[in-house]
Amino acid sequence: MKRKTVCFALLFLTLVSNTAFAANWVYYGRSAIVRGNVFIDSDSVYKNGDNASYWQLLVYDKPIGTAAKLTTKYEVILAPARKYRIADSRYYLANNQEDKEMNEW
Repeated sequence: MKRKTVCFALLFLTLVSNTAFAANWVYYGRSAIVRGNVFIDSDSVYKNGDNASYWQLLVYDKPIGTAAKLTTKYEVILAPARKYRIADSRYYLANNQEDKEMNEW
């Protein structure tokens, strides 16, 4: 009986616990504006009719200030007059911690 209770408790905790979603960064190419490599999170690509959104990661060759990486969420209209907007962007240090100094800009 005790064993069943422990197994049920473990099962319950794994089902109820918070889930962390990892990004699946796929190499896209070199940046034309800033020297660095560009990656797209293939798990975040979402398309709904003529609208799409995705996350992009730019890893700088040399840090700019204190920032070594930049993540940007793009929302795109895929109609003939294509338009996009930046919905969110965040700078990160080389150790993957948020760069509070750059993010305050």
